[in-house]
Amino acid sequence: MADLFERYLEDHARPHKKASSVKDDERLIRCLMLPAFRRRKVAEVMRADVDARTIAGAHVEVISGAGHMSPLTHPGPVNRIITAHLKGARRVSKQAA
Repeated sequence: MADLFERYLEDHARPHKKASSVKDDERLIRCLMLPAFRRRKVAEVMRADVDARTIAGAHVEVISGAGHMSPLTHPGPVNRIITAHLKGARRVSKQAA
């Protein structure tokens, strides 16, 4: 799986995403995905294995307005909802500081 993660970064993330998004992807891969899947083969990984509830250190976050959407079926709306959610989270954390 480590090779697949690197291929994703090289072939998709770095050429097509903003630098900050690539940095987030690299962090998620390094901190969550590699520890969980480094030595496993792609064919061994099932959908349930990739659930955030089964990956140490990951968490599930429910974002209002996105319940019926999937990044695969509604990529634009999901991206806008997540971006708006993250902007709100940043404002809250700045106010708390």
